[in-house]
Amino acid sequence: MSENNKLNFPCCPPTSRGEQRRDAFLQAARIIFLEKGYAGTSIDEVVQRTGGSKASVYKYFGNKECLFAAMFTERCQAFLAQLEITNDLSSDLEETLNLFADDPVIGKYRFS
Repeated sequence: MSENNKLNFPCCPPTSRGEQRRDAFLQAARIIFLEKGYAGTSIDEVVQRTGGSKASVYKYFGNKECLFAAMFTERCQAFLAQLEITNDLSSDLEETLNLFADDPVIGKYRFS
């Protein structure tokens, strides 16, 4: 987990073990959401796959919707971290979009 995403619960200071547990929940949730979709995913299965507890999942995420949002946010941040966004973006939208499209990381996601 990056320094910007450190856990911050007033009741309990963040620990590396807590961050590892949270990351394990996110990894398991991602796999299950991909396998079964949102409706088919349960907190119980996330807990079963990680060996954690439901109380921990609810402490870190609150509910399934927030777990999904955290997982989605983490994946988006990981993707965006791969991009090299230049500071010389144009004020012309078309030109800016072409700059992004020419990026080798983004370019591989083009649809024909």
